[in-house]
Amino acid sequence: MEMQNIVWEKIGTVLNTLHCEDVKRESYIRLPEAEKALRLKKETERKIEDMLGIVTTDQKTCIETISTA
Repeated sequence: MEMQNIVWEKIGTVLNTLHCEDVKRESYIRLPEAEKALRLKKETERKIEDMLGIVTTDQKTCIETISTA
């Protein structure tokens, strides 16, 4: 039984190492749905930044308070 625990610990270590590897590598799998969500997030962040440029300081404070809650 002890040997089995050691094996599972080693497997867990290997899987964790694989999970934490560099995700910028060329072979990293990128799902179309994830790419679309990332683009949408960036577009939304740009829109928010544009809107924050035209609101008053009090409105910005209110928005920041709500967004961090």
